[in-house]
Amino acid sequence: MRRSFTVGILVVAIVLIAGYGFLCWQRYETIREVLAQAQAEFPGNRIDALLSYLDSNDVSLREQNRVIWVLGELRDSKALEDLRALNASETCDHDKFVCQREVHKAIRKITGETPNPYFWQRFDDV
Repeated sequence: MRRSFTVGILVVAIVLIAGYGFLCWQRYETIREVLAQAQAEFPGNRIDALLSYLDSNDVSLREQNRVIWVLGELRDSKALEDLRALNASETCDHDKFVCQREVHKAIRKITGETPNPYFWQRFDDV
């Protein structure tokens, strides 16, 4: 009985670690994908490319929301001014504007109000 309990705990721990690893990998790949799209159209610094991509008229609102999410994940203060300019209201109108909740979350991440659960993960290589 005691051995099966230990094996069960070990299996649960392995599944949790593997799940966390998968989520980190998926997050990293999404960031790489959005950065690649932005830098393909606007070569140069990754934050400048993302901000230019965000301002582009050719990008859908859904894609703009992904860019906002990436800016929050990268936590670079150079994006604060542009994100604050998008912070137009407290309510979302996803048919006309970027998601205000996503803008608020990105600002909180950059300003440090939201702690980084991936504190060990850097994006210098992206």
